[in-house]
Amino acid sequence: MATLQSALYSILMTSGRKYYVGLLVTFLGACLWGLSGVCIQYLHEAYALDSLTITCVRSSTASVLFLLILFVCYSAELRRLMSHRRDAFVVVLFGGALFASQATYAVSTGLTNAGTATVLQMLGSVFVLIIACVRFKRHPKAIEVVAILLALTATWLIATKGNPLALMIPLAGLIWGLVNALSEAAYLVIPEQQYSRYARIVVIGCGIAVSAVIALVFYLCAGCLGVAFEVQTSLSNIDAFGWFVLIGGVGILGTFAAFGMYLWGSSHIGPVKGSLLGVAEPASACILSAALLGTSFTGADWLGLVLMIAMLVIMSRTQQI
Repeated sequence: MATLQSALYSILMTSGRKYYVGLLVTFLGACLWGLSGVCIQYLHEAYALDSLTITCVRSSTASVLFLLILFVCYSAELRRLMSHRRDAFVVVLFGGALFASQATYAVSTGLTNAGTATVLQMLGSVFVLIIACVRFKRHPKAIEVVAILLALTATWLIATKGNPLALMIPLAGLIWGLVNALSEAAYLVIPEQQYSRYARIVVIGCGIAVSAVIALVFYLCAGCLGVAFEVQTSLSNIDAFGWFVLIGGVGILGTFAAFGMYLWGSSHIGPVKGSLLGVAEPASACILSAALLGTSFTGADWLGLVLMIAMLVIMSRTQQI
């Protein structure tokens, strides 16, 4: 088996194929993130499944798979991480931010739809920029100001559908989308130093495991959190197909495979091109939501998506400046 795997890898990675395989894998990983949003929307609509339950199952499924890989392939590095208290503490904070990101994304999706929630999530890049400007005591560059204006315009279009006198999505959905973007920024910024010391899969795998523990604790306290997360303590409404979508679509494909493929691909094409291909996430979420679930998007929604993608491209390009 090992010989077969080595032969297959050598075939894929000869000459310039490594770069193109990396592009494809990164793109597919971003699309799987978009698919996870569509699956979450379906679970909300078809089974009235609450956001906290989805988050708990999602993070638990992915964490089991990641930990299996870490124990088998990265055991030494895992022990090294655990032996450094400060790094381990940062990973715990990272896991908390991951939990917040996944939970608020599920809530935002339930209140709006997968496409809208995913596009709003992209505002996290703007918050990362703001954090960087405050941290390094600098003003945003002109091109970064353009990116911020594009993001704000996109958000306005999505929220109002181009009508300046009305909010066309639920206010709660907009608020949860903004909170999701903030938590997205937090989980992107928190482990920056740890990424330079350990393999990214180790940091992310441990972070997802922490998020699973936090989600489980919150789920067990569901009665106290019902107001915030619309928690139901029963999964009796879920049939076999629902479990397939929840575990397979959200947990395995939309979290474990998405993270793994995106990380692996980005390691071969570089972080800038990886960030650029990340625009496939909101695009795939909107397209799949419309195609598979019949979600209706207006011209303002699609224009907002285009502007948000333009913002992401600009933000990715500024990494080279």
